[in-house]
Amino acid sequence: MIVELVSNGLLLMPPQTPLTVYPWLISHGDFSKVFIGGDSSGGNLFHNIAMRAGVEDLPGGVKVYGAYLNHPYLWGSKPIGSERVIGFEECNQCLIWNFAYLDAPGGLDNPMINPLALGAPSLATLGCSKMLITVAVKDQLKFRDRAVFYYEAVKDSGWKGGRGGSCLFYI
Repeated sequence: MIVELVSNGLLLMPPQTPLTVYPWLISHGDFSKVFIGGDSSGGNLFHNIAMRAGVEDLPGGVKVYGAYLNHPYLWGSKPIGSERVIGFEECNQCLIWNFAYLDAPGGLDNPMINPLALGAPSLATLGCSKMLITVAVKDQLKFRDRAVFYYEAVKDSGWKGGRGGSCLFYI
């Protein structure tokens, strides 16, 4: 049986674990093959969960089988690709991260937002065997280049997940 729990935007949970909120799911769900995924900062969040799943057991016996990162909110302290050079520090992506996590160790090169930063954990430890990363060709916020670099880094990291290729679509 496959159960999909999909949220458009952020899901605000009551102060309980999902395991106490969804008793039916506990009785009928198979937590040994969970797919996780999200858009923008949700994609970033699920990258971090997949990294965690690769080095420690997740609560409730959850095993991450696959991850879907749609336009992940990845960033860093130095511009790459088509990102503007002049005024880079004042772009929305920099301002939002600095507002959300002002004291982040490493700032914009904290592995939570920049998984390709010097000293970040190896992407080979991603705790899933399947991954889908999608980006828009005409991305106005300039996350595309970082997602493509991320894809290449995962592919070159020694990650034991399945190999695929690129395709031309956007959800």
